[in-house]
Amino acid sequence: MRLSSNALVLLQKRQRLVKAHAPKSNTSVAHLTRVQQYFALTLLQQPQVAANNASLRDLTEDEAAQLERICNALLQCKQQQPVQVASLRSALSKAQYSAFKVQTRAPTSSADVFDRKSRPQELTKYLAMLKTADLTNARADRAAASRIPRRIGNLSAAEHWRNQSETQYEHALEYLDETLGASNNQTEYEIRAWLDREFELSAESTISCDDGGVARVIGSRSKHCLVTVQTKKAAKQEKLGTCAQDALQQAALELIYVPVTTDAAQTMQLKAMLGKLKR
Repeated sequence: MRLSSNALVLLQKRQRLVKAHAPKSNTSVAHLTRVQQYFALTLLQQPQVAANNASLRDLTEDEAAQLERICNALLQCKQQQPVQVASLRSALSKAQYSAFKVQTRAPTSSADVFDRKSRPQELTKYLAMLKTADLTNARADRAAASRIPRRIGNLSAAEHWRNQSETQYEHALEYLDETLGASNNQTEYEIRAWLDREFELSAESTISCDDGGVARVIGSRSKHCLVTVQTKKAAKQEKLGTCAQDALQQAALELIYVPVTTDAAQTMQLKAMLGKLKR
C-alpha cells in the first residue's frame, strides 16, 4: 500500500525530530525506542491502539537503530523508489537477507511463464502469417491517408490492400484452426494458453478477418493484443521491490512485537497483520 505524499512528509518530519532529540540517559532510551516502534507502526499503517505496551518489545539501542534503518528503507518502498542492496543488508539480519534472496528467485511473474523460448513451435508459422497480413494492412492505412489518390485496377489502392490483408488474415486463422484440430490435447491446451482470446471459428465467435479481430499471441507488440506482458527486466524490478518490502515489514514486526510461542491465537494474529500488509 502506498502512502500519500503528505503522510510521508509528516512521517519523515517525525522521524527527524525523534532522532534530533534522542535522549542519552538509560531511562530515556526506553522512551526513545518506544517512540521509534510507534513510528514504525504508523509507517506500516497498523492501528496503534492494538499495540499496547504489554505486546511491544523492549529494544536495545542497537535494535532501535536497526528499526530506524528498516523504516528508512520502507519509506523508499512506500515512495516506489528502488532500495539499494547496501541498505537492505544493513536493515536485515543475515538470515532475513538470505530469505529475501530465496524469495526473489521464485518464478512468479507472467514474463517467466510467457517466455518466448517456451512458446509452442506450432505458433511460429501463424505469427509469420500475421506479420505479413499486418504489413499489408499498414500499407492500406498509408494509402488511405495519402493525399494523392491511387487506383489499382477498379479499386482504390487502400481498398486493394485492405482486401488483400483480410484474405491474409483469413488464411492465418484457417491455419491456426487446422493446427488446433490436428494437435493432441496437451499441445492444443498449450497453444490456446498463448492466445490472447478465446479462439473458435463459428458464427457466434468474435474472431474476424481484420487487424483487431484475429487472435494474437501473448507477448505480441501489436496494439490489438488483449493481454500485455511485462518485459523480464520490468518484472524483475517489480518483484525485487515487492520482496524487499515484504522482508522489511517482517523484520519490523519482529522488532516491534514480543515473540509469541505459547499462544497460537496471537501467532495467527501476527501472521494476519503481515498478510494485510501484502495486500
